[in-house]
Amino acid sequence: LAHDARALRDRWGQYSRTSKDPDLGGFLAELALAGRTAIDEKGVRVLTVHAAKGLEFRAVVMVGMNEGSFPDFRSLTGQALVDERRNAYVAVTRAERRLHLTRPRSRTMPWGDLRTQQPSRFLAEMGVAILEA
Repeated sequence: LAHDARALRDRWGQYSRTSKDPDLGGFLAELALAGRTAIDEKGVRVLTVHAAKGLEFRAVVMVGMNEGSFPDFRSLTGQALVDERRNAYVAVTRAERRLHLTRPRSRTMPWGDLRTQQPSRFLAEMGVAILEA
């Protein structure tokens, strides 16, 4: 943790020296973009859908394609659902060659109950057949 704090402090120092008008918003934007510079190197990247915008990958694996995760349980109606659908589209279209969509059949809730999970409505909208392994 101390190492992370030190690295963040060093990055802020570098940003504040090179920026005309350093502010927190600009600093956070620069941090968000900093991870994109090494995207062409070999390896696996773990990104949020938002961080993947504008990028392409040979293979994309989307996990959690179940109702309540994607779309998020707080975004099941109205404009929030439209935004989630757009995010799903963005994520799916990041794949150049392979796209893997996964979902859990069940999930252990924080209080210990095992709950069956329903497939994301986006899978049906995409015409994806659900294979049970």
